[in-house]
Amino acid sequence: MKRMKTFLIYLLLVLAVVLSTDILAKLILETNYKPLNKYEIAVTSPTIEITESKVSRVDGKVKGVVTNKTESFKENVFLKLEAKSKTNNTLGTEYVKMGNFQPGQHKDFAITYKYADVDSFVIDVTDHAEAVPSIEDEPVYKEVNKYLPIIKLVAWCVTPTVYFLPLFLFTGK
Repeated sequence: MKRMKTFLIYLLLVLAVVLSTDILAKLILETNYKPLNKYEIAVTSPTIEITESKVSRVDGKVKGVVTNKTESFKENVFLKLEAKSKTNNTLGTEYVKMGNFQPGQHKDFAITYKYADVDSFVIDVTDHAEAVPSIEDEPVYKEVNKYLPIIKLVAWCVTPTVYFLPLFLFTGK
């Protein structure tokens, strides 16, 4: 019975430490975000309103509302966010599919990006998302991918040795 109480106390302590570190990490990360008020909306129809834009050193978030204030149906609408540096160089582009818009309809949007040192951004509307080259298209990736099963097998065989080597060295068994 005494061991069970000790085990439960240790379990509760571990859970408390895990939860408190998780909460503290989230609070610390959220305080790193600063408002980013330097942006350009490059389109007048449909109307884009930015409600919140935050940036940290490594990523950012933009939230807003898109409204079709015209009398025409808008088909296949994409939002395009172009992140810019202090020297006005393009750091990257993000696309969000908004779909079709009826006249007078509005939709909320949220865009997140992972670019470092973003100073401003330009938001635009387009009717297609450009294809972004992926890592799978790279020849080096294809070459490494050929040998991936062998690499996994070696890692699978070596991992127990790494775990149990200290046990053998220090216990003499």
